[in-house]
Amino acid sequence: MLNKFVFIFFMILLFIGFNSCSNDDTEATPDDTVVPSDKLNDSRLSLHKNHRVVSYNIGEEYARFVSSPSSSGIIEKLTASLYANFHDDFDFITVIINEEEKPENLSFFGRYSNIQNDIQNIGLEKFDNSARYGSGRLQGILVLTGLRYLRSGPSLHEIAHNWANFLIEDTEWIRSSFVGAHWGFTGGNVRGQLGGFEQRTLSDQITSHDWFAAIFGPNASGGNLALYNEMELYLMGLIPLEEVTPFDMFTGLSNVIQDNDKGVIGFNAANKTTFTPELILERYGRRTPEPADSRKAFKMIVVVVTGTPLTEEQWEVVDTDAEWFGKPEADGSRLNNFWEATGGRATMETGNLDKSLK
Repeated sequence: MLNKFVFIFFMILLFIGFNSCSNDDTEATPDDTVVPSDKLNDSRLSLHKNHRVVSYNIGEEYARFVSSPSSSGIIEKLTASLYANFHDDFDFITVIINEEEKPENLSFFGRYSNIQNDIQNIGLEKFDNSARYGSGRLQGILVLTGLRYLRSGPSLHEIAHNWANFLIEDTEWIRSSFVGAHWGFTGGNVRGQLGGFEQRTLSDQITSHDWFAAIFGPNASGGNLALYNEMELYLMGLIPLEEVTPFDMFTGLSNVIQDNDKGVIGFNAANKTTFTPELILERYGRRTPEPADSRKAFKMIVVVVTGTPLTEEQWEVVDTDAEWFGKPEADGSRLNNFWEATGGRATMETGNLDKSLK
């Protein structure tokens, strides 16, 4: 009888031990996923073990944040917490809402807030509101309304708003569109991150309308599928003005149609302006600093705002996307990271957050 008891007890221990080892091999615990909490002085903050992503768990306040991210006051609380724990090392803060898709109540997929500008002749006055957020370096804050939007976009689009488009104002389109600072019915060497048509597709050879161009978006060009066009690169300080290929802007629009079968947008226009480097220089002056002296290396901190602790899968999604977005190399996919979108002219560091801890 005693031997039977010992045997059963031994088998129970063996079963428990086997399952414990199995769980360790297949499922990471929260302690395995984030750095020790004593590294941060705010219990709402968690830093992923790969030092690329932070989460900010605001519990019951999350619903209020999702209903109105910009006016909820959460962004200010978040930045105060970040700068209490991290050095002032970041040009951009990317705030990602922990939702699989854009919440229905929100009208935007992404939004950018300019925090300071010290560049001349890009259409923005010089200003500096960074101290309000506890910084001196911060250029801007992106809000992305879906967990995967860092990779799919509109992350590149929102970053472009740090520099563009405040120079060439198609005021008619701005009045009739969602928001300003986009290209509208303006051409470029490629469709820009901020919209506009591809100049080489423009034609006046179809009689039903004054003009036709390959289908384009006046406000955007398909998320991170698009590259930055030459005018965007110029405003970012990455190419000289002389490398901007002449492009057209149309105003006084009427009879705008989209023909999906032919893959074109047709429109009539009362006015056409052809922008050359010479005209841009005459009207607006030259961007200062010029490319030789402009910033080419930037750093971003990615923060997921959530109402509950992130799952392993959610951490994995955002950490992988942050790594991809900051890689100074191409990956062969159709989507572009920051380095690819700039044609390899600039970098966006998204890692090494442990080195920025106070």
